[in-house]
This record gives sequence, C-alpha cells and structure tokens, in this order.
Amino acid sequence: MTLTASPDGSRRTTVVLGGTGMLWPLCLRLDAGGDEVHAVGHQPRPLTPEPSVICHAADWNDRSSYVALLEQLAALTPANVVAWLHSDSAIQHEEALAILKPKVYIEVVGSATIHQGDAGLLEPPMSSTCSCRQRVILGEHRGPAGRRWLTHSEISDGVFEALQQGGPVRVVGELPV
Repeated sequence: MTLTASPDGSRRTTVVLGGTGMLWPLCLRLDAGGDEVHAVGHQPRPLTPEPSVICHAADWNDRSSYVALLEQLAALTPANVVAWLHSDSAIQHEEALAILKPKVYIEVVGSATIHQGDAGLLEPPMSSTCSCRQRVILGEHRGPAGRRWLTHSEISDGVFEALQQGGPVRVVGELPV
C-alpha cells in the first residue's frame, strides 16, 4: 500500500486531525513529499518556514464548528486522513470517516485505551465507507534507562510507515505491560 494520489494525478490532499501537535512532524514530512497537507488542531501553528502546510484551528468539543470544518475539508476530496481524536471528543472516528470519505483513513489511538477495557483495538478496524482503514496504537519506548513516552518524531515516523506500507494495525513502540 502506498499513499493515494489525488484523482487527477496532481498533489494528494492529506488531512491530519490533531496535526498541529504530536503529528506536526508527519505534516512536515508529507508536505516535503508533495502532499497538500491540512493540519487541524486546537490552535493553528504560528507561521513557520513551512508555510505550505495549511493549519485550521478547531475545538473538537465544539461539535457544530468541527463538523462544519470537516465538511469543508471533505470538499477537497482528501485521499488520506490521519486522525488523533481524544476519547472524549464530540467527534469520533466513525463520524469523521463518514464526513471526509477518504481512500485511506488512519486512526491513531493511545495504548491507555487498551487498558481501559477496549482490547478490540488490536483487531483490524472495519469500514464500509473507506477502501483502507488502519489503526496505529501508540506504545512506549523501553530502554536501559527505563520507560518513556514516544517522541513526536517517533510517533510521526510510525504513522508515516503505516501510510506507506498499509496493514490493518500497527503498534508504534511497545505496548505497556
């Protein structure tokens, strides 16, 4: 599986929900690779040397404005969507997927969700509206100095590999024991 190009063969449009935080390195990498990247987050990033990443401010707890933004982004016919949505968000993966209708949808979830009783996260995600739905589960890094959270770069690299290589479920790092 490789990244999906736009219908006319020009730049791919990739939407990254939660893209102005830990997934910012992913946005920069996709932009450098030629994608038209739309990063959605609580606050848009300040102007940086990467002005071609288009940032959108949206509060995922303000349901009506978030849905309105997703509908605007859907009009761009995104080929790829990467979504880091908090479990208490007013918008969840199923609804974002139904609105955006991409060819590839990657939901990014934290490993704590598994410990909260949702062991089904290790199962392949199903979708009737998307040709390729994937899940990336964020683990932790274990080394000689002990355990630590993953860095933004490690997370973004793992999500980028999922976009490149496909596969229903990918764990970045190691799942906590």
